[in-house]
Amino acid sequence: MSAEKVYLVGAGAGTRQGLTARAAEVIERADVFAGARRLMALLGDDPRPRCVTWKPGEVRDFLQQTPGWKTACILLSGDIGFYSGAAGMLEALGGYDAELVPGISSVQLLCARLGIPWDSMRILSLHGRRENIIAAVNAQRYTFALLGGWMQLGEIAEKLRWYGMEDVKIHVGQRLGYADEKIFHLHPSDLPADNPETLVCAAFENPSACGRPQLPSDEEYIRGKVPMTKSEVRTVSIQKMQVPERAVVYDIGAGTGSVSIQTALMYPDAAVYAVERNEEALDLIERNKQKFRTDNVTVIPGRAPACLEDLPAPDCIFVGGSGGSLAEILQAVRRRNPRARIVMNFVTLETITQAFQILHDCGADDAQWVQMSVTGSRVLGHYHLMTAQNPVMIVTVPGQSL
Repeated sequence: MSAEKVYLVGAGAGTRQGLTARAAEVIERADVFAGARRLMALLGDDPRPRCVTWKPGEVRDFLQQTPGWKTACILLSGDIGFYSGAAGMLEALGGYDAELVPGISSVQLLCARLGIPWDSMRILSLHGRRENIIAAVNAQRYTFALLGGWMQLGEIAEKLRWYGMEDVKIHVGQRLGYADEKIFHLHPSDLPADNPETLVCAAFENPSACGRPQLPSDEEYIRGKVPMTKSEVRTVSIQKMQVPERAVVYDIGAGTGSVSIQTALMYPDAAVYAVERNEEALDLIERNKQKFRTDNVTVIPGRAPACLEDLPAPDCIFVGGSGGSLAEILQAVRRRNPRARIVMNFVTLETITQAFQILHDCGADDAQWVQMSVTGSRVLGHYHLMTAQNPVMIVTVPGQSL
């Protein structure tokens, strides 16, 4: 372990007034500094050596190439435990004795200005990250988001309008902690179009928050004449996909989008791609996506496997319809990710026979075949009758078996 001491300091909003006493003490005693340009402004004309960078590798090189220092101060915005670069910095500076000094985060500042608690908030960062902000706002009374800038806020407002969430209040913090900070209170429909400010965060207040969304029944989907995977079958099929955290899921031959919608609701951090070639079905998927506010569903028009080439590699695949290209789809999926788990539904004896032969030829003899028969009640006058649905073969192909 090196004799030099490195402090990773949360600089809060980046002003002297926003520093904790401990952070101010470390800054006062340090020999060298590193951090982003905005945070280096805290030092003014101080002559002590500094490196204007937030990149861990460059900070490490600076410390190694600067002789004679005993104490280094690495300045990080906000709090070192709140969507911070501290973890990467610690890894890069593994040979040094390091200490973390917490700071005041933007969520604390904004909530203090608004006079609301943040302990029950859903907290997200959309700054260079993929997050399902619509699902969070739909479910929670309050959702906080770190934003990359005003343009991103405008994109979120446009989505809120499309999903019929215009009663959501948006509390925007701009340049929090600085002398020229501003707080805006807006609705999605009255967001200013142009504002170049990048130091932006927001609290979304939804008076109509639904809590954890309920899974739709078959009757709630907008149907048309397009076939739909029924409730019991899609529930079992989704379970057999074993969707991991933040998964990429393909729903090939998505039909009305019922499997895509239910997967998206069950796994709001997943990215679900609904692949469909039928024009009527594509329209139904978009309408169901809007109705159930599943912003993590992306509709992909086209014929698989050709339309899969530009998509991220999948973790799970559901095949509800292959259009006669099952072998090609399986080969394409396995090229993208050999570990992807595949679940398929078949109804007719002909497609079951074809699928069995295709899987055998591919070497997927460990595929699991489950036939599912569902019988549900219906009312007829004063009586209740049991009505059977068509049996469905659910086939699961584990990863790396093709």
